[in-house]
Amino acid sequence: MTTGFLIAVAVIWLAWSNGANDNFKGVATLWGSQTTTYRHALIWATGATILGSVVSIAIAGALVKTFSGAGLVGAETATRPALLLAVATAAAGTVLLATFLGMPTSTTHALTGGLVGASLVAVGPGGIDWGLLLQKFAQPLLLSPLLAIGGTAIIYLLLRTLRGRLGIERHTCLCIPGRPPARLPAPMPAPAAITRSHTGDRRGFALAPASECVERYDGQVVGVQAQTVVDVTHFASAGAVCFARAVNDTPKIA
Repeated sequence: MTTGFLIAVAVIWLAWSNGANDNFKGVATLWGSQTTTYRHALIWATGATILGSVVSIAIAGALVKTFSGAGLVGAETATRPALLLAVATAAAGTVLLATFLGMPTSTTHALTGGLVGASLVAVGPGGIDWGLLLQKFAQPLLLSPLLAIGGTAIIYLLLRTLRGRLGIERHTCLCIPGRPPARLPAPMPAPAAITRSHTGDRRGFALAPASECVERYDGQVVGVQAQTVVDVTHFASAGAVCFARAVNDTPKIA
């Protein structure tokens, strides 16, 4: 059994572990918000991920070069079969272990750790370009969550302001376990939910089964029902997350 074959197996294992850990994250809110079923959300995630992986072949060459390790430890060291096998195996094992333990993890972090660990053994601390490690690996890993937080806050504020100006009502629910209060007629079996609509001074309550206790929007956006716009946008954004993750992760694994 050649080293090349073992490396190929390790890379496939890493790709499988990456999918097991990351694939559903992008569409988790689709299922959690009851916008769609678990199965349909997973199918949507898989399709977007496959498309992103194909697109990455054409546009993500820089990431392949970065994660080859050539700049970090030199081309000669980075192409050693033993080092490549160690990096892929360690990263795959880390991601898979985190998946089974239910811990959030990142294939990028695992690969970076694998590269550094294998390089320390192969060439020692003096053979690693620590400046490049900070610039190309550490800084993006530290800044990306902060950029995501800032971008999300801005987009949410803009959408909330737009919803108010369009007069779109948001219906939220208060789920009551057990029997509903006696003062509220409840012909349906418990548990039940009280839905409350609030936009401006308009308020209302209604009883509904707990299975229907989901947040919904009433109104129209350019003649289209607001809830339809929300659902379509939700699907599109979830698919975009899976697509972008695949574009970013595929060349790293390769």
